[in-house]
Amino acid sequence: IEISNFTSDRNRISIILSNLISYSIRYSYNYVDQSYIQLEAYRNETNFVISITDNGIGIPDKYQYDIFDMFFRVSNTGNGSGIGLYIVKETLLKLRGEIKLQSIEGKGSTFSVILPIVP
Repeated sequence: IEISNFTSDRNRISIILSNLISYSIRYSYNYVDQSYIQLEAYRNETNFVISITDNGIGIPDKYQYDIFDMFFRVSNTGNGSGIGLYIVKETLLKLRGEIKLQSIEGKGSTFSVILPIVP
């Protein structure tokens, strides 16, 4: 994928976005009239950043570090296998990127994918 002089692996970016968007959909509130998922992308001097924000169930503070571990699930009530966010993390390692999470339980989450711009 090439955007404003930023080039990366289209397949890996697709895997990352697919998993994060699926996560946002899976953990949205069913009873909220205006559920949303917002995607934002921008470039600064050193990085290309993609943020995915939702107003879903959010992630409790005590689990926020663990959610990127293989097979980790916050709840047993969902359909997930606990591997999607692990795949995101491992894929980002291949791209020399990182992911950051901001989440408030009951309010929603923002996942920020940070990819280095390599000259």
